Amino acid sequence: MIAAGRVAEDTIASALVKASDLRASRRDVKLTEEQLVCWEALSKSFGKENHALEWPSAREAAEDAVKAMYKEADALLSNPAVKKAWDYFQLVCDLTRANTGDA
Repeated sequence: MIAAGRVAEDTIASALVKASDLRASRRDVKLTEEQLVCWEALSKSFGKENHALEWPSAREAAEDAVKAMYKEADALLSNPAVKKAWDYFQLVCDLTRANTGDA
């Protein structure tokens, strides 16, 4: 994952930026740029219903970044050399766990 993270730094950064965008607290409400710029008028037009905006938590942003890492890793694993190295890495990890009793 560290290697995938290093390769995918731009992908992870983009995913974190996108995942931390301001959003409606209700996931089914999609806001346009005009609505974001005119938030005061928009909130008044919604009335008393709860349509507050929020920023996602750091955990949500991190989860999206990890998903981006998985996507990047999947793309890298399409290369036979990378796949072979990954399989070898997993074998070494399994053997290490077996020898340390961390199975």
